[in-house]
Amino acid sequence: MPDENALVQMLIEEFGAEHFDDLRAELPDDPKAWWFKGRRPEDIQFYAVHHSGDGTTPRTDTSTIYNYHKQRFGGYGYHFTIYCYRSTPDGFWWKVRYTRSVLQWGANVKDKNDSVVGCVWVGDYAADPPDSETVETVTSVFERLFLVLDRWLGARPIVVGHRDLLQQGYTVCPADWAYGPNGPLMRLNARGQPPASGDDLQAQLQQALAQINSLQSQLADLQGRVQDLETEKARLQDQVSGLQTKIAQARSHAQATLDSLS
Repeated sequence: MPDENALVQMLIEEFGAEHFDDLRAELPDDPKAWWFKGRRPEDIQFYAVHHSGDGTTPRTDTSTIYNYHKQRFGGYGYHFTIYCYRSTPDGFWWKVRYTRSVLQWGANVKDKNDSVVGCVWVGDYAADPPDSETVETVTSVFERLFLVLDRWLGARPIVVGHRDLLQQGYTVCPADWAYGPNGPLMRLNARGQPPASGDDLQAQLQQALAQINSLQSQLADLQGRVQDLETEKARLQDQVSGLQTKIAQARSHAQATLDSLS
């Protein structure tokens, strides 16, 4: 099992104290929130990119998101919280916050939290699309974060948008800024590699989406098998109940026979 303290140290070394905070201890879960389960590093298959969406701005405080999540989910849903916004005409303020252990399930992708590291860029980028320079800056921050996680995990999970893991139309998150023929998601999946052509990036995305579809098919198959087992369980329980009734009737009959002979 990788040492999570080593991960924190790697993140500090990558971003520096000015641009990295570890807030996990400041964002406790409701003790009743049993669904924030532990997991193994090898369970992680995806880095899911989010925006915080409705009612937030690029400057919305982490505590505001936490209070909403605590009420709704029992704890903070995202593993990493990223701030990146233009603070001066010529510059950006950005920060990476570690807000839930990557060795725990989060609460950020319905029915996929066992396999996802959820990373949110604070702001509503469907209502207020970012300009190209802001996108370039935040994409660089995401890439640096994912490369550190890759080294710590010893693996390269697929980078997806929140909406890519759900039924079409369920959400627009993380909004359209992340997509396109040479968009951030494609580039993040090519992280740490020499620049690829548009055709190469398209092929990589198609491969990633094919893997997602395959995993979703496997999940659907397992869910079907679980349903079959539940049906079989119910049938066997009915049989057991019927046998118990017959046993009780037989005992009653035997007892009545004994009583008549005495």
